[in-house]
Amino acid sequence: MKLFEKLTGFFFERSLDIAKIEAAAAYIRGVKWVRDNCVAVCVIFVCLVTISIALVLVPLGLILSLPIEPVSKGALIALFGIVCVLVPVAVLSRFLSEKKWLELSRVHELLKKVVDK
Repeated sequence: MKLFEKLTGFFFERSLDIAKIEAAAAYIRGVKWVRDNCVAVCVIFVCLVTISIALVLVPLGLILSLPIEPVSKGALIALFGIVCVLVPVAVLSRFLSEKKWLELSRVHELLKKVVDK
C-alpha cells in the first residue's frame, strides 16, 4: 500500500509541475499577444503621426515667414525637426521594447517560481 501511495504522490507532483509549466507558458503567450497588439496600435499611431505631417508644415511655413535672419530661421527649423523626430522615437523605443514588456509582466519571477518550486 505504501508503494501505491508513493507512486500516486510522485505522479501527482509531476502532473502538478507540468500544470504549472503550462500555466506559465500560457501567461507568457498572453503577454506576447498583448505586446503584439500594442505594437499594432503603435504602428497605427505612427501612421496617424505621418498623416499629420501637414500640421508640421504649417509651423514651418510660419517660421519661414518670420522677419528674422535666415540663420535663425534655419536653427528654428532644425530644432523643430529634431523635436518632431526624437519625441516619437523615444516613446516608441520605450514601449516596444520586449525586455521592458518582460519586466512589466514579471515573467522572470513567474518562471523562477515554477522552476525552483
